[in-house]
Amino acid sequence: MPQGSVFAGDGDRKLDRLRRDSRGRTQVESLESRMLLSTSWFVSTNGSDTNPGTLAAPFRTIQHAATLTQPGDTVLIRGGIYHETVHPAHSGTTSAPITFEAYNNESVTIDGADPITGWSSGPAYHAMQSWDLGEGNNQVFVDGQMMVEARWPNTSLDPSHPNLAHARSAAASGATTTIYDPALTQANGYWNGALIHFTPGEGWVAYTATVIASGPGYVTFGYQPSSQYEAVAGGTAYYLLGKFQALDAAGEWYRDPTTGQLYLWPTSGDGPANHLVEAKHRLYAFDLSGVSNITVRGMNIFAATINTNQNSTNIVLDHISAQYISQFVSEPSGWNQPSNTGIVLDGTGDVLQNSQIGFSAGDGVYVGGNNVKVTNNVIHDVAYNAGDSAGIRVTGNSAQISYNTIYNAGRNGIDQFGWQTSIQHNTIHDVLLQTSDGGGIYAVRSDGYGSVIAYNEIYNVRSGGFGGVGIYLDDDSNNYTVHHNIIWNVDHGMKLNYSSVDEHIYNNTLDAVQFSIAGTGGDWTGSVVENNIFTRAVNAGSGATIRNNITAGTNPRFASPSAGNYSLQAGSPAINAGLIIAPYTNGYIGSMPDDGAIEYGSSTFVSGASVTGLPPAPVMQLTAASNQPSPIPLPPRTTPATSTIDATNYAASHGIGSSYGGIGYLDNGDWAEYQNIDFGAGVSSVQFDLAVPSQYAGQKIQLRIDGLTGPIIGTLLTTSSGSWSTFTVQATAVTRVTGIHTLYLVFVGSYGIGNIEWFKFH
Repeated sequence: MPQGSVFAGDGDRKLDRLRRDSRGRTQVESLESRMLLSTSWFVSTNGSDTNPGTLAAPFRTIQHAATLTQPGDTVLIRGGIYHETVHPAHSGTTSAPITFEAYNNESVTIDGADPITGWSSGPAYHAMQSWDLGEGNNQVFVDGQMMVEARWPNTSLDPSHPNLAHARSAAASGATTTIYDPALTQANGYWNGALIHFTPGEGWVAYTATVIASGPGYVTFGYQPSSQYEAVAGGTAYYLLGKFQALDAAGEWYRDPTTGQLYLWPTSGDGPANHLVEAKHRLYAFDLSGVSNITVRGMNIFAATINTNQNSTNIVLDHISAQYISQFVSEPSGWNQPSNTGIVLDGTGDVLQNSQIGFSAGDGVYVGGNNVKVTNNVIHDVAYNAGDSAGIRVTGNSAQISYNTIYNAGRNGIDQFGWQTSIQHNTIHDVLLQTSDGGGIYAVRSDGYGSVIAYNEIYNVRSGGFGGVGIYLDDDSNNYTVHHNIIWNVDHGMKLNYSSVDEHIYNNTLDAVQFSIAGTGGDWTGSVVENNIFTRAVNAGSGATIRNNITAGTNPRFASPSAGNYSLQAGSPAINAGLIIAPYTNGYIGSMPDDGAIEYGSSTFVSGASVTGLPPAPVMQLTAASNQPSPIPLPPRTTPATSTIDATNYAASHGIGSSYGGIGYLDNGDWAEYQNIDFGAGVSSVQFDLAVPSQYAGQKIQLRIDGLTGPIIGTLLTTSSGSWSTFTVQATAVTRVTGIHTLYLVFVGSYGIGNIEWFKFH
């Protein structure tokens, strides 16, 4: 029995018995009638899973402890590096969560990569990498530093500031596009079969395609833009990868998919055998899908992330230091980003706090659940694949996003798509590094239902195209309250496109380069813009109330704007120039509230993270070979077909994206894969929670098993629900299927088949 265990005896009487702890001291254990008290399990890299799990005789793997835990238990992990994915077998309770934490603040690392050994020299150093995550998904590290997949043009090891080529000109012909660039000096066919990663048109997001023809000065690939704004043209940024011949610089690697050989050119000047070389092997350090009331505290996560789903309620992630949490390159459309690339908080009441998250091709944090809290975290170097990802992407409702510092993002700092979201006291800077027409905080086609954006500092958001924005309420976003934000060195302080109804914009300081508030006009009925300081022009729509603001041409007399200090000096025209707007101006000093975000005579508000007590950093370097056994993989967790299956929890997909909390952008030929669905003894029907505008009704959702061309077990002919955001339950019969299968939803029709939140078999 593990150290610290207390188990119940039979009957109603209380029993005492003596035992000795790991140091030989006598202890008394109380055994209460039919009551299980908490247990501490211990894990160490020099343990064994045949041990009892005590401090003196610990387990070898965290997973073994995770299969034994019950509510109230704690798994204490000794320092070291663990190459495994942890799937707890049971949930805790709200009063007795299950906790995984580092023992005595030792340096614990859950590593999603595995070592590569057996190096040989040749055209480049090479060794066998027996696993393959797919082109663009593989990732190689030397002594804990990410290397670069071989590419042209060469780039540095900094993924947030890549070196890119730029098209001199371009031409489209049917379904293909050709980039012309005199820097492409390679022979005919040299780049055939390579991937091209490019950011077309206005540079909103990146795409990938396969090169089908190439020669001196050009590459041709399949691409049809969705609009004139995303057509490839002169100036389009791009790079090429996926070919051995691109391996021509230190820090690059290439894996041959036909032989499994990994080729590496180290940066150190010596051979890889002298260094710890690892390749990403697992997506998740902790897979908490399907379990609740779990706490993970005080650990390093390397080359992996933490996953949850809609059934993962009350997950607490505390003092986590996570690096290289996701990697992918291929994205046929950069708008369709996977939802499992960041730290995934998909359940109700989940919490991420006091942590540091760095380096993700996609999101830093994905918030899909309701009432989720993300507070006091540093999030950096994310969305470096230049898709529609963010430092924090919020699709759930009633989220609290506060006191975070976000910087170095390829696209947005915070994406907001949920209702009643609170985004307060965050510092966001140096975002939109690889794309345009986005912002520090961005919402599109969203009804905020009272969402609040307040007390944030946002700066260094500049881009080409339509520019970079501090707070961007795009394409008919309505019902937001935006107050007491300080925004500087941005193209536009705020931007409100088209309809912007019932917006409340109070006491902001917007020191922009082009517009303090930009927009395209439109209906601003019910919107109020008061007590702000604008250093540039305001482009407002019709129907708004705009008054008591300091406008362009009036010197507001800031203390030191070049140093980011936007306090008011004595004699500022903003002092006592505002209106009383309770509760937003409560506590003002003087005869009336001041304009702007900082009341004269008071200290500025606090924003950003102050993270202390992070776990000691791992030592990622070559060590002597270990004779310890590898973790034994567990059988895959199954999902009952009769449970409510969140449509966003797909394992693989083609052409789909997120829409109104579910999956959308569903067109003919698109599909989503759901693994290990357990149909039990059989089902007879399926229900979908589906949104379909009337003009798109009558298209099909096919249900196939065991492959995209596998047997069809049912077909739903969609009916209208009224709009993209109005969901109704629609059902159809299915043929009897039993046991465990991979399920595919295949979409048949034309354009815009519908949005799906969930489905369930009966």
